[in-house]
Amino acid sequence: MADVQLTIVDQENTQIALAAPAETAVNVAVPGIQGPTGATGDVAVAQDGTAALPGIRFQSDTNTGIYRPGADQLAISTAGTGRLFVDANGNIGVGTGTINIAGYNRVDIGVAGVTGGLLTLRSAGGAQEANIICSSGGLAITTNSYATPFDVKTSEIIFGTGSSGTERLRITSDGKVGIGTSSPSTVYRTTINGDGSSIVGGLSLRNNGTEVLTIGTVTAADAANCEIWNNANGYLRFATNNTERLRITSDGKVGIGTSSPTQLLSIAGTSANILLSGTSNSYTTYNINASNVGYVGDANWLFGGSSSDFGVRATSNLVFGIGAGEKARIDSSGRLLVGTSTAQNKLTVESSINGDGATLSYSGVAGTGRSSLAFSAANNTPAQITIARVSGMLTSGSVGTEAGELYLETKQTSDAVPQVRVTVKASGIVNISNAPTYADNAAATTAGLAVGDVYRTATGQLMIRY
Repeated sequence: MADVQLTIVDQENTQIALAAPAETAVNVAVPGIQGPTGATGDVAVAQDGTAALPGIRFQSDTNTGIYRPGADQLAISTAGTGRLFVDANGNIGVGTGTINIAGYNRVDIGVAGVTGGLLTLRSAGGAQEANIICSSGGLAITTNSYATPFDVKTSEIIFGTGSSGTERLRITSDGKVGIGTSSPSTVYRTTINGDGSSIVGGLSLRNNGTEVLTIGTVTAADAANCEIWNNANGYLRFATNNTERLRITSDGKVGIGTSSPTQLLSIAGTSANILLSGTSNSYTTYNINASNVGYVGDANWLFGGSSSDFGVRATSNLVFGIGAGEKARIDSSGRLLVGTSTAQNKLTVESSINGDGATLSYSGVAGTGRSSLAFSAANNTPAQITIARVSGMLTSGSVGTEAGELYLETKQTSDAVPQVRVTVKASGIVNISNAPTYADNAAATTAGLAVGDVYRTATGQLMIRY
């Protein structure tokens, strides 16, 4: 077949056909494209080609061009490697000839053996603005360029910001979130990490742009102290089971079981009990103007007693009152004062009401026990010895008709316990049961009785030694 050179200019959208009677087809030579002989009446312009030798290629770069990898498929290669693929359904594969499309996806991007940006987004000026990076089965999305490849782990997602695309947030394969850290806690769903210098490891809650609550470390450099901080002039409340349990008001009052605390600590409820528990040396200290005024707690620590005892210790006087008035006190010398703040003895009871005073009571059956006021001495030993006693006993009668006796008891050397010396009966009769017997005053004097001592004569008369 003879070569024919023809230049066609189509200005009116007409169709032009070329035919050679002795040939079955016409070869069309286009600068840069050379096609084989085609079927009768067809014009063939390219072979299928391969990635290494595309059907449509360049004379000076034969491994770069367009080729047909399969039926109804189109591909572009550079440097002898397929880079972009379009299948029969219009799906696009970038970096992979096996397009894995699921659902409504249309683009499959993959680069075998490459760690880096698979997709880069640039601004109109050409500056690199963002990258989508896939590596080791994970994904990273970052702004601008990134100086160092991310440590992307399988099934993890990373987000980076800043001029160098620094990692800011990571979602692990099991759904845990790390903010400011590439290694979130293995126990908690979310980990927030500060940078140790300017960014606090914490959480800021805002309303309409105003910061209301912050949770985190006190400062960015503080690795020990934390805070929950309400910036607004409002309360902070805590709830369980959809019910408020504790509230801190704007002026610092704490309410447990109440939303309206009136004191620094207000506790309300059907069982408003407080439990203070410790192993040893457990106590509560009360301060006024930065000075200790008292302690409540473990008696072992407060007084050196038993750790099973409960103690109340005051640094000065321990005062008891009802309403606005003082009713009793134990002063700094250990004296018990009732109805007065002026000490006279170890026990002082004072009242302006006639007949008012101290009551000693025995709740047993009539004739079986006494209410006593005992007098004892240590005799320079730790053990206290009762040397005298004043006691009373209900002797008979029912409610409203009771009768009782008064006993005066003393202990002499031969007695193990005090013995009754004088009995004042319910009728007022005085019985002196142990008065010694002497013939007369002279005999009592000779026996050593002192003036005023009572003795009994042989006939039973009570006499006073004079």
